Amino acid sequence: MRRRIRSLQVGLALRVAALYILATIAAIAVLMTRAYDTARSLSDQELLLRARDLAGHVSVGTNGLPRLEQFTKRDPAATFLLFVMPMGA
Repeated sequence: MRRRIRSLQVGLALRVAALYILATIAAIAVLMTRAYDTARSLSDQELLLRARDLAGHVSVGTNGLPRLEQFTKRDPAATFLLFVMPMGA
């Protein structure tokens, strides 16, 4: 036997809560799917190639700090740069 909720407010609140829970689960599923797709597209091999390309343009300046040289040609690999800041900087 199903127990009937007598208050319309309680019934509406439960329905709205269930709707919010379902919407939250759907949003999390979409975000996780997009995150996995992004991680798959940026594979480790691609990141290593980009890091090597970027490392080829790094030199030591006169003050002993590393500096990034200007790119002389416009190639597709030079349009995307990944900068990593050292900890404590």
